[in-house]
Amino acid sequence: MKDEVVRCVAGVSGLSIEDVDNLIEVPPKEEMGDFAFPCFGLAKSMKKNPIVIAKDLSKKFGKKLLKGVSGVDSSGAYVNFFVDKKVLADRVLSGKERKVKRKGKVVIDMSSPNIAKPFGIGHLRSTIIGNSVGKICEANGLEVVKINYLGDWGTQFGKVIFGFKNGGVM
Repeated sequence: MKDEVVRCVAGVSGLSIEDVDNLIEVPPKEEMGDFAFPCFGLAKSMKKNPIVIAKDLSKKFGKKLLKGVSGVDSSGAYVNFFVDKKVLADRVLSGKERKVKRKGKVVIDMSSPNIAKPFGIGHLRSTIIGNSVGKICEANGLEVVKINYLGDWGTQFGKVIFGFKNGGVM
């Protein structure tokens, strides 16, 4: 989705794709959109107020919405783009939003339960999260090593050993 927004902004603003890609931001609040293009850099070359530039650009985009963009709005000197969540979900699930495969190795520590205590829901949660992150990394071409460290003996064993070494005094 970002790539389409970048290409469209580059076509309308006259900037290169690389320049626009470096300028596109993610707004700090969700209600401000999914991507934002600041117009401060265009103010000097266009000799206009960046707020006016943002309004003009948002009108141009509003007439010709990109596929997958549900709305375009200007807020101050920014042009904000709202991604159509349904289109994005369809693209992600179909694999069309997958980026270039990477090379490398990732080590994921799934859960490290204390063997002296029962396995709890917190351990299950971190195992599920670790497995999901591992599958995402594998889908992006990374070699994944998943580990569970079962050597966490906990402080209670340290206290017992301390007590034995000091004659039962803790």
